[in-house]
Amino acid sequence: MSPCRTPAATRLEPSVRSTTTCPNEPSRSPKPSAWRSPFPPTGDWDHAHASATAYRDTYGHLDVPADYGSPDGFALGEWIGHQRTRHTIGRLSPEHRAALDDLGMLWSPPGENFPRMLDHARAWAAQHGHLAPPHDATHGGHRVGRWIAECRHKAKAGTLAPGYEQALTDIDSWWNPPFTVTWRRFYAHAKAHVEQHGTGHVPNAYKTEDGIPLGQWINRQRNRFTTLHPAQAQLLLAIHLGPDEYSVYDGERRTARYAEFRPYLIASAAYLNREGDLRVPRGHVETIWNGQEVRLGTWIRKIRKAPEKLTVEERTAMESLYMVWDPTLGTRRTLRPSGAEEAGTS
Repeated sequence: MSPCRTPAATRLEPSVRSTTTCPNEPSRSPKPSAWRSPFPPTGDWDHAHASATAYRDTYGHLDVPADYGSPDGFALGEWIGHQRTRHTIGRLSPEHRAALDDLGMLWSPPGENFPRMLDHARAWAAQHGHLAPPHDATHGGHRVGRWIAECRHKAKAGTLAPGYEQALTDIDSWWNPPFTVTWRRFYAHAKAHVEQHGTGHVPNAYKTEDGIPLGQWINRQRNRFTTLHPAQAQLLLAIHLGPDEYSVYDGERRTARYAEFRPYLIASAAYLNREGDLRVPRGHVETIWNGQEVRLGTWIRKIRKAPEKLTVEERTAMESLYMVWDPTLGTRRTLRPSGAEEAGTS
């Protein structure tokens, strides 16, 4: 008798199948059904609808990328696509269609056109204060960073439509800067800090709550101010971050002449940082960090009349502080080289 044959005395009724298997025979799995539902599992409607509502409330629309996943892991983009399919072939209930219409459902998948991505870029900029997103930045799942990078590439190649370039400029005039995009992002952090705290003068070790080494960056800009692009310098002056007075003077420091010149240099830098220019009123008195009062307006007027009395290093330092030698013309006079003439600071 075969070891797998059931003895006659113990054979089961035909209506009952034995679960006895033969260890010498291969196991047999049931064949999978050849029919599949055209509708992948969609999860619970209430859960899905809540996820779609949260997306709409956050971003103001229901333009969900196909690969977007909600913060809780729900595949919202895929689910939206399934609802479009059901709607197209008439398998979506009127109640569900009405609920999605109330959320602003886009029943046809939107194309990758410029106005659509511009809206997402505008929303990203409103949230972050600039249009210099990292390459991997997204907004509601839309790859804003990559799209802006492509627009910059086209603009530099001259293939971006003028109207498109202007639309981006209207969002952020420095979206395609003549300096690095990284600098633009750091500047946005500095600007936000100044607006919040009223000053950008922070310790070198200062970091934002997000871990941005802002203190290090700001101090580096002030120390290298004279090497910056003119646009960078003007942007920094707009938030009252001018050059460090010590970084603009290359002359000998341990001299009586420098001791006499130094208070005026410090006062000039302080005035520039605060006002954004060096058009100092004649009677203005600047109080510097040690409480010393400096008659800056009188001194500026004096050196405008006789700039040749300053040394080359002193004139260069004042030039770095945006000194205007002739306020009427708004231009700088051509000066002859000077030696160690008196600074005229008395």
